[in-house]
Amino acid sequence: QFCQRLKTDKRTSHIPVILLTAMSSEKCKIEGLQTGADDYLIKPFDSTELLVRIKNLINQRQKLKERFSKEIKLQPIDIAITPADEAFLNKIMQKVEARFNDPELNVEWLADEIGLSRSQLHRKLQGLTNQSATEFIRTFRLKRAIQLLEQKAATISEIAYMVGFSSPIYFGKCFREQFEMSPTEYQSKYSKI
Repeated sequence: QFCQRLKTDKRTSHIPVILLTAMSSEKCKIEGLQTGADDYLIKPFDSTELLVRIKNLINQRQKLKERFSKEIKLQPIDIAITPADEAFLNKIMQKVEARFNDPELNVEWLADEIGLSRSQLHRKLQGLTNQSATEFIRTFRLKRAIQLLEQKAATISEIAYMVGFSSPIYFGKCFREQFEMSPTEYQSKYSKI
């Protein structure tokens, strides 16, 4: 019951859970995993096995975070870990999508729209994507800019404003930090036109 409550609450669903129990029947194991547990370990257990399972979960989460931060696509299904996390990220992305071109889009507004405090939103996004809410919004804007750059939809300065940056210089700086090249270099390398 605790695991189910933890995994269905949008504030805590990203926290990894390993059930450590004496219930060894296949039915109990399946039931435990269906509640959202990330792993299931039966007593008596070897502490080395527990440590390996923990290490594997941490490595898996880290790889997902790294994949998200480098991934160009805007589909949250590629990075979601549980159905509750997927629903949470879908909701976040819908909210950001609706206002990504508004320079006034900020973390406070997003937290209010999602129904979490600013710190809860930060912890949740940090746990799922390894990014703060501010970084998440900026990354979303940069990924949208990539689509526009590939289509040569406008000049680089116009694209910066189209995706919600108030300064093309700051846009260029953020773009270079995220993708290790300037918008101009990216456009000449990956343009589809």
